[in-house]
Amino acid sequence: MDTEASSRGCQIFSGSALKVFAVFFMLIDHIGAGFLVKWQRAWEPIFSYQLFGVVHTENLYKIFRLLGRLAFPVFAFLLVEGFCHTSNRRKYAVNLAVFALISEVPFDLLFRSIYGNSQNIYFTLLIGFLAMWGLERYWGRPTVQICVIAAALAAATVLQTDYSYHGVILILVLYLFRKRPLMQTILGSLCLYFEWFAVLAFLPIRLYNGERGFIQGKYKKYAFYLFYPVHLALLAGLRYAVFHT
Repeated sequence: MDTEASSRGCQIFSGSALKVFAVFFMLIDHIGAGFLVKWQRAWEPIFSYQLFGVVHTENLYKIFRLLGRLAFPVFAFLLVEGFCHTSNRRKYAVNLAVFALISEVPFDLLFRSIYGNSQNIYFTLLIGFLAMWGLERYWGRPTVQICVIAAALAAATVLQTDYSYHGVILILVLYLFRKRPLMQTILGSLCLYFEWFAVLAFLPIRLYNGERGFIQGKYKKYAFYLFYPVHLALLAGLRYAVFHT
């Protein structure tokens, strides 16, 4: 039996399919974090279960937030793939920076009262992208590479980006072990120790077939970039209309 061919046959998700997966669960997460958090009924118990002698109670808000943990690891993985395959690193970084700035006002409108003075996820992705670029540029110069990593982690921490330095560490682990899928999965999962459910995101990641998929062309690409600030603004407007906050 050709196990290699069988393995390839299980790799059914293109990069576009992974983007849709990540965007969907990001939307679920933000509905929970930005809208359901203000809805009293979303905090009412739905079901309870006992685990290791401890009774756990789940509600709609917690379920939405839990499912939302699946989004970021996939975005981090796609960033690494984009970094490795883009023909224009400078343009890629500029796009991340531009949309980080565009997204900051909608992000603050939706989350400032919840997360405080934090910055949106595009800043985390941008810092991770620049860190990968620095590691590549100074390959073979470990002292400089350590300084690059330290600067990236410090920037994410000081700016209080979404996922902070944890997100940058995950991006760098996925990058450094991109040619070793098993180690990438194990170490990437360890990076997510603080959000155990996020480890399940490696299931669709391991089904990635290396193909770009149906999201091709400038307009479709930028539509996905724009989805982030647009949906944040819409959720902020909806929350204000319903809860006046």
